[in-house]
Amino acid sequence: MTESENIPKPRPKPPVEKKFQPITVVDCNTDKPRIFTQCYKCDQPLLIQTHHDGTEPVDQKIECPTCGRIAFFAHAPKIAAVMPLGDAPTASN
Repeated sequence: MTESENIPKPRPKPPVEKKFQPITVVDCNTDKPRIFTQCYKCDQPLLIQTHHDGTEPVDQKIECPTCGRIAFFAHAPKIAAVMPLGDAPTASN
């Protein structure tokens, strides 16, 4: 047996499941648009209330009120409120 035959062959990695974050923006033509989405980590449904007061929008990191991790990145001048909607889905659902 040669030396190259003793080297283990690399195993293919399992495919990574793509995760998409649903986003619905309502009241776009007002100064208080709302974003309906879900936490990227725990899938908790969220309502994000923004406020546009004429200042320049900046990148905002939105924390999930359920798991405490970064749930969403928003490009808005101000975030007025982040509210959980219903219950987060569990692994058994």
